[in-house]
Amino acid sequence: MGSGNFNEVTARFYTDQVLMTSNKDLLNDLDQLFRLLKKNKKSFAADAIVPQQLLIAPFNLQSRFVALIDREIGHARAGRKAEMVIKINNLEDEKMILKLYEASMQALRYS
Repeated sequence: MGSGNFNEVTARFYTDQVLMTSNKDLLNDLDQLFRLLKKNKKSFAADAIVPQQLLIAPFNLQSRFVALIDREIGHARAGRKAEMVIKINNLEDEKMILKLYEASMQALRYS
């Protein structure tokens, strides 16, 4: 599995990630994704396996990120350590921007 295009020109600006695995759960998700892309569909079919391990835009990436951010907001509200480390090349999605602002405000309020 890999992300990015391994472009020598953009390598100074973007980080490509590669994972070599024999994990059957990850490979199953990846297999379902490639089958879906081969059919040129925009969503998983009702009888297809919904990704369980991989976060794949536009299928489950945003909803999972929101859930993870909400979890950290809950930790902050409860007085527990709350922390996020995020590397983003380009953030334009308004929903995610607002969610990150919400998290930062909670961190300030409960720190």
